[in-house]
Amino acid sequence: MSNEHDHGSVDLFELSRRRKQAAGKRMEGAAAHPAVRAQPDDLAKPENRAEPENRATSVGFGVQTENEGCIKNMTKMLLLAAVICVIIIGVWGWSALGGVRYAPVDTTPPDEKAEDAPDWPLREETGITNILLLGIDGDGGSGQRSDTMMLLTLDARRRVIRMTSILRDTYVKIPGRDKKTRINHAYAYGGAALSMQTVEANFRIRVDRYVGIDMDGLTVLVSKLGGVDLTLTAKEAKTINSHVKGSHLQAGKQHLNGAQATYYARIRKIDSDFGRTGRQRKLIGAMMTKFSSLSLLSQAAAVSEIMPYLTTNLSRYEMIAAGCKAAAMMKNAPEEMCVPVSGGYRSPKISGMAVLVPDLPKNCEEMHLFVFGSIPGE
Repeated sequence: MSNEHDHGSVDLFELSRRRKQAAGKRMEGAAAHPAVRAQPDDLAKPENRAEPENRATSVGFGVQTENEGCIKNMTKMLLLAAVICVIIIGVWGWSALGGVRYAPVDTTPPDEKAEDAPDWPLREETGITNILLLGIDGDGGSGQRSDTMMLLTLDARRRVIRMTSILRDTYVKIPGRDKKTRINHAYAYGGAALSMQTVEANFRIRVDRYVGIDMDGLTVLVSKLGGVDLTLTAKEAKTINSHVKGSHLQAGKQHLNGAQATYYARIRKIDSDFGRTGRQRKLIGAMMTKFSSLSLLSQAAAVSEIMPYLTTNLSRYEMIAAGCKAAAMMKNAPEEMCVPVSGGYRSPKISGMAVLVPDLPKNCEEMHLFVFGSIPGE
């Protein structure tokens, strides 16, 4: 597959572009045929009125019965009701999107790449949209580190959602900084903009869209969904019960409320950050399953609840386009991976920090194979 920088990946703007093209064609047609426009006075003349086709009430070779007419009318009414529902949900969704904190940032790619990263150009491809998800405790103010970093991939070609967790202890080069450090420090140094640049500099994937979520919003969303079903280990159940008031979970398949699900996503001490990010991906998968099972009105209500907890550089049109794509892909099970990959890192202590030093060539190959389906140059 080509390594060339493919600008066709900005397919979230496709809807807007088509609307502009259609409007341009209508204007060209009007300019080329001004005489064919019927004036209101002309339309009022009987001889100029177009007669509707099939004025007879026959159907096939027989005469339309009263029942058949009623069925047609009911069909029209149902269609009209469906259109009205779509409009109402659309207006509701548009209004809900107004609650999102829109925060545009500089998405210029970094001038430098990590020294040990492959010498590949930044990669983006048509039909694949990559969005960096950043889990933040609180309002994401200055100096705060990201608790969670995940690359969300919407693959329209294969109709699948992919989730790539990047562990917060991953020891990498942050553009503009002299020394390597943990990747979650990028948010503290330069917010979402530097977080995206850090992913680009080390993993050679173009990322110019982000969504930050206040982790308190996770509790609200799961509660609005009516809870989620997850299979817990005995240790996970015990840990949640000891930290969430009134929790009495057991090992096995359990129904978790918002507070329980949020703490589940935070658990780390019973195993590692690999286990913690694995739980986060399982929770997202369970939320997708629950969301897709709801009615359109219930989905719209859930979306409206989570919006105030989001910060993004996506416009309303882009969010709607991304949401429509994701909704269509939720029918298929999401795919997931974790970086650093197994066998692709060391875990020393550097400057008193326990870190994960990735083998960047190996991790980049695995990540590109997962996100794009191929390795550059092959």
